[in-house]
Amino acid sequence: MSKINKYYLPAEDVNDEKATIIELYFESGDAVKKGELIYSFETTKAVVDVETEYDGFINYFVSEGDEVTVGSLVCEVSKEKTKITNKQKTQIKKNEINIKPTKKAISLAKKHGLVIEDLGLKGIVKEKDLSPFIKGKDEISKVDQCLLLDKQNKFINYLLEDLSFRNLASEEKIEIYRENGYKIGNNVIIKEGAVLIGNIIDINDNVNIGKETYIEAPNIQIGKNTTIGNNCEFVGSIIQIGESNKISNKVNIDISGGRFPDSNLITKRGCLIANEVYINICRQVSIGENVALSPKSMIYTHSYWQSVLDGYNATFGPVKIDDNSWLGSMSQILPNVVVNKGSIIISNSLVTNNVKPYTMVGGVSAVIIKEGLKKDNNEIIKYKILKGLYSELGNWLYSQHCDIKKTNDNIIKIKNGEEQRSCLLLENNSANLNKDDGIDIVISLSAKDQVPKFIKTVFDIKEELVVGDLGKIELLILDFFRRKGIRFYE
Repeated sequence: MSKINKYYLPAEDVNDEKATIIELYFESGDAVKKGELIYSFETTKAVVDVETEYDGFINYFVSEGDEVTVGSLVCEVSKEKTKITNKQKTQIKKNEINIKPTKKAISLAKKHGLVIEDLGLKGIVKEKDLSPFIKGKDEISKVDQCLLLDKQNKFINYLLEDLSFRNLASEEKIEIYRENGYKIGNNVIIKEGAVLIGNIIDINDNVNIGKETYIEAPNIQIGKNTTIGNNCEFVGSIIQIGESNKISNKVNIDISGGRFPDSNLITKRGCLIANEVYINICRQVSIGENVALSPKSMIYTHSYWQSVLDGYNATFGPVKIDDNSWLGSMSQILPNVVVNKGSIIISNSLVTNNVKPYTMVGGVSAVIIKEGLKKDNNEIIKYKILKGLYSELGNWLYSQHCDIKKTNDNIIKIKNGEEQRSCLLLENNSANLNKDDGIDIVISLSAKDQVPKFIKTVFDIKEELVVGDLGKIELLILDFFRRKGIRFYE
């Protein structure tokens, strides 16, 4: 062992440049033994304990309550007791701290409606310091209770026990669901072998649920225009699927690790969950708009096996994947991770820390590969890119067995079977169109109110909106732009 062993504040999260020292377990000059806790610090995600690796005498350079930059010297352990001369002059003594709650304590107080300043506490206030005030409450909030199936409901027990229901025709299933008070929209298909079991079931229009798919949750909500594939299995407390989601085959959503009050899956509009994706929701998984989970990608909200009595961690925590992010195939996300907006996870990566917005990460464990993925292009550059895409659109439509004729750079005449359309790329967001021009479809960066009412279908890129008729040709145009990451919703 070297004469003096120094301990620097470690980087627990790529997004944290600083952390708060919340507890020093000794006084400077005290003897310490290998394996003893010497200090704890708090990041945005967790409280981390640090042990000494050596026997010796400890000397601290920080105080409880200090906000310390990652990489700063926290303490040192030396073989021999030395005179303490190098403590920070700005050190704050314990009895000089009025009140300084940790981030975890603040979150817990908000959850239970506590005002920390009114509790008479002093110094560093941790989560455990709030326990007496929470236990003193007479009632437990319903939010803190697990949602469970109503086993007193005869119809729910019928769905659980009588497998013959699953083999009924889609129309028969839907009729029975409606008779029992469930909300099922128009043009919904529940294919052979599929079943939904819940206290609340609310399915919007144009939803297709594939063969042998099993969905069980006290609260099930599925948005319009969503497709769920074959042989999927979803189990949780709340399964809330947004509109225009595409969920492929053999997707598994479960609560291994235990059912908790927030055992929820919530997805927003326009998500893709590809074949054999696995999502664990013993804690909540939130997925934003236009998120793609590639084949066999995995999300975990727990990490445990060995006994906590032997010093092993049992980690539980939610996962959030923000708008327009993309998880590569076979990538893994661990508990308490936030993948921020517009980010990319490279295939086969293991993500253990938060990912900054518009950042590409990869590796085991994942590290930053590239930042600033999103460019703030002005309207001129965007139109130039769109113009290039529009020239590709004709070739795409031709490959989909359409007859194509270009009148000029901005107009394509399209024929597919009996359907015929004339499509215009609108330049400079202004239109001088007459009904006699025969234009059926307009594509624009920002159509606003510039398009005459006689136009049958308008694709407004800025608003992510398609308004009007949607025949085979329009759906092909939608599919082309989707492959370029440009999405439209009804």
